[in-house]
Amino acid sequence: MTDVSPQATSAPPHSAAGAPPAAGEPTGLLQAANIALRNRWLLVCLPLALGVLMAGLTRLQPRTWEVRASFVPNGSNDAQGGQLGNIAAQLGMSLATSQPGQSPAFYAELLRTRDLLQEAVDTEYRLREDGRMVRGNLVRLYGLEGAGGSLSPRERAVETLRGNLSTNVDIETGVVEVKVAADRPALAEGIARRLIALTEDFDQNKRRTQASARRKFAEARFNEARDQLRAVEARMEGFVSHNRMFSQSPLQMLEFNRVQQELQLRQQVYAALAQSYEQARIDEVRNTPVITVLETPEGAARRVARGTVLQGIFGALVGFVLAVVIALLRDKARLAASTRTPELEEFERLRAATAPPLRWLIPRPRPRAGANGRPA
Repeated sequence: MTDVSPQATSAPPHSAAGAPPAAGEPTGLLQAANIALRNRWLLVCLPLALGVLMAGLTRLQPRTWEVRASFVPNGSNDAQGGQLGNIAAQLGMSLATSQPGQSPAFYAELLRTRDLLQEAVDTEYRLREDGRMVRGNLVRLYGLEGAGGSLSPRERAVETLRGNLSTNVDIETGVVEVKVAADRPALAEGIARRLIALTEDFDQNKRRTQASARRKFAEARFNEARDQLRAVEARMEGFVSHNRMFSQSPLQMLEFNRVQQELQLRQQVYAALAQSYEQARIDEVRNTPVITVLETPEGAARRVARGTVLQGIFGALVGFVLAVVIALLRDKARLAASTRTPELEEFERLRAATAPPLRWLIPRPRPRAGANGRPA
């Protein structure tokens, strides 16, 4: 019987404890580095292409010019209201010390109303370009003649003008700032100048209309008060002429005092209505400026930066994120080729039905090679 020594059944020279670890997929930073190196051209070319594309599209946009003008309304505030407004402004708050129709916020909203913008669109502007005079309203100057769609060319011009117009109100000073953008500096200046003129005309007409209504009301009340005063004066005259010795009679003295008090009241009402009537007549024909222009639009046009560099950087960032996503998808597809799974078969079918550019970005999964050079 053959004696089997313990060494015959011992482990091989390389024990499990001393054997090298099985080869596996790289993890962590090494795996990320491998993915980046395998897709280096994608990670470089795609961000560069999108960055150049975004910068080129931005450069193709027309140059924009912006004009800034400012004015302050000539509202009538009382002394106490003005002091309270100054205190509130120092505290960072807004206190309404004038009528709503005279506040700076009202004028800022007035500039964006449809009626005012339509008048600005219908205005004929005169611009000098390349030594020749160009005339036309904003429908023509915006190139909207014959434009189709649900909106008419005039409405399109109004919406375009509203998009190129911005207003801002300084709470502390009450200054209204107007900014108008256009593709030509002369056009931007003309639009800003016309908007300020329309604001003045609107306020003049509004004030004259209100003064006319006040004048008509005060005139009617003034005539009525005058007739009532004349009637009381006639009563006083008749009482005195028929009662010359009324001071000796208590009843007649009481009647005299009653008529005298009514006469004084009618005189006061008559004087107040006469003053209101004259003031309304003055306001109806007054042509003093209702706003004070602080910064005129003439010669204030400046170029608006198109942001070519920023758009290029944004496109490069989007391209880099897209390239990283594609690189990760390609790596997952490569790793999934080692096993035939339903997901892999579905992926191959979907890849075959994809357009050629996308099919190039996502390669066909290939099985990994084993130790003997054959697919694992």
